[in-house]
Amino acid sequence: MAARREIREKFEIIGHLGSGGMAEVFLARQDSLERLVAIKELKPAFAENPELYERFLREARTGAALVHENIVQVHHFGESDRGPFIVLEYVDGIDLKTLIQRLGSVPPRAALPIFHAVARALAYAHGRGLVHRDVKPGNIMLGKHGEVKLMDFGIVRATDSDLTRTGAFLGTPSYMSPEQFQGEKLTPASDQFSLGIVIYEALTGVKPFRADDETSLSKKIQTQRELPPRRLNPEVPRRFQWLARRCLKKKPGQRYPDTLELLRALENLMTHQERTRGVALLAEFLSSSGALEGKERTTVVTGEPKKEPMPATPISIPPAREAKSKTGKSQVSKADKSRAPAPKSTLTPEPSPAERIRAAVGPAEPEAPSLRWLWRLIMLLILILSATIAYALSDYYTPYLPKAVKTFLSPAPEPSPPPK
Repeated sequence: MAARREIREKFEIIGHLGSGGMAEVFLARQDSLERLVAIKELKPAFAENPELYERFLREARTGAALVHENIVQVHHFGESDRGPFIVLEYVDGIDLKTLIQRLGSVPPRAALPIFHAVARALAYAHGRGLVHRDVKPGNIMLGKHGEVKLMDFGIVRATDSDLTRTGAFLGTPSYMSPEQFQGEKLTPASDQFSLGIVIYEALTGVKPFRADDETSLSKKIQTQRELPPRRLNPEVPRRFQWLARRCLKKKPGQRYPDTLELLRALENLMTHQERTRGVALLAEFLSSSGALEGKERTTVVTGEPKKEPMPATPISIPPAREAKSKTGKSQVSKADKSRAPAPKSTLTPEPSPAERIRAAVGPAEPEAPSLRWLWRLIMLLILILSATIAYALSDYYTPYLPKAVKTFLSPAPEPSPPPK
């Protein structure tokens, strides 16, 4: 029997990628394979905590057992003089949280391939008896080549395991399901609810439930109905809105029977091209939107329908900010001074999420114009049909009517010709 020996792998830290509550993530190079990887390191302050160490180790083991194209792969688990670390697949791109922050909201056609991929990852995990319990925008990575990866399985739990009340509250409150707040045993339907919140936020730019403290947030998630997404963003297709709101049903039994059904519902919203070229289309969107370069947000959801541009003389877009001198005064070129004064801008500052909500709350969502005209046409046909039937019946029943009614219904006699 061969003697047991330890093989140490060498990683070169290149840069810092991010930091969370418990861990920090670094970009590193794996020397042996000459590839970039992400190293997630438990912060030294938590490394000595047995419960957190166990949770960190469980994340590594669970991730290593889940091999799927839409799940960030775990390559290695080890310990350094600073504490335990996990070597992860490196995704060159941004997370969905950053994308929403930079763009304001995600166009529905771009959101579909993202959530289709996330649903595939969840269906795979659920099929192996696991509930993620922390589905949120920050845990969804978008690669610059259009790949979508679900990550952070640190609080994943087997569906057949017993949950204590304390354990049930693991998760991010803004994305937790009603049953998660209630401390109930969680099923894949809980991940559906969390995904519904993420879909809602991506399409509108705001979360469906907001509060100043966790107690108020818990009450809202368990009892309050969300505003229809179309009230905040009229460009959201009605069927996409219906899908998101079904995920947000308060009772798990009212959501989709399982994640495969949700996956099929998403596929039904996609065109053939989106189903077959979703990765390429998403890559094109990320590149053209400028989100990967960290540009300012280019789309802002205001809750108002888009207005068609009026035919007028072309106008040029002024720069966002004027250059200022050291004295703080705006510098304007002589050529600019010679121009006629431009009319005062009618643009208003970008509304806050709260203002968007207040602006959206008002009269009920109007029916689509096509439906209004359809109902009017139906009513007109009914009136014409009723009149035709009444006329036909009047001839049939004339012999049985009273004399006065017969006289009224019968046509007037033709006048006799004048005498010659």
